[in-house]
Amino acid sequence: MAIDYAFVLKKIKNLKEIHVPYAVATNMPFVTCDEESFNDQVWFFTSMDEVRAFAKRYEEKKIMFKGVSVRQESMQGFYMDLHAMGINEVVFVDGGVEHKLELHKMVQIPDFKKLPIQQRPLMNPELQLSTVYFFQEVRRQGVEPDAERLEALAEEMYANLAKARFLLPVQVMPTDDKKGSINLPYITDKNGNKFQPVFSDHTQYMKHVKKNKLDHNTRVLMVGIADLLKYVVPDAMGYMLDPDGYCHPLNKQQIDFIVEKFGK
Repeated sequence: MAIDYAFVLKKIKNLKEIHVPYAVATNMPFVTCDEESFNDQVWFFTSMDEVRAFAKRYEEKKIMFKGVSVRQESMQGFYMDLHAMGINEVVFVDGGVEHKLELHKMVQIPDFKKLPIQQRPLMNPELQLSTVYFFQEVRRQGVEPDAERLEALAEEMYANLAKARFLLPVQVMPTDDKKGSINLPYITDKNGNKFQPVFSDHTQYMKHVKKNKLDHNTRVLMVGIADLLKYVVPDAMGYMLDPDGYCHPLNKQQIDFIVEKFGK
């Protein structure tokens, strides 16, 4: 049966809010891969009860969820966040019926290639997607992951890390000689370990800015993974990639490994 896109899209647009299952493991929308089309999907529901029912399907797999409500006025920005994640399909569940909708038909995706390189927002959809799939698998509590699958997921993630560019925040502090001094900010984990925050795209960086109320002295450098080693402060364990998303710790040994094996 053909999907009446116009009817379904109008129904979504008329909802005051939609409800999305987020994976606790990543603090991001839960992603599935369609077994037939191989599209990368997120799920929309009309109620939190439906989100809870969806979560029950994954109890045996030990995948934990939280429901996040997205209000209609925030939907356009949310669609762009999904695009930045590499998502290409939304599964909208309405009254138990699943409607599969291509993301590019739900929102107009800007053609950033038309902009000068220096004006293009940083995006790493392949990295975002591969990292989400990896942590959805490896962070299942009390479950021994499939070793072969985990190795494949890790290799894809490492390859994407090796070719990615990142946003590294720095703080330019005023000095009496007006030359300024540069500080490299850090965050601490629950064990008191220091990590320097680094970001895979502008969306993740802006989450951090809003949450931590970074001041006007903060700037960002765009760097590759090998360059990160130049900026590690002596008492830091390494970097925390996207600390307000999947929170991926990268120590110096891991970065060396990725550069050596995947950076050729």
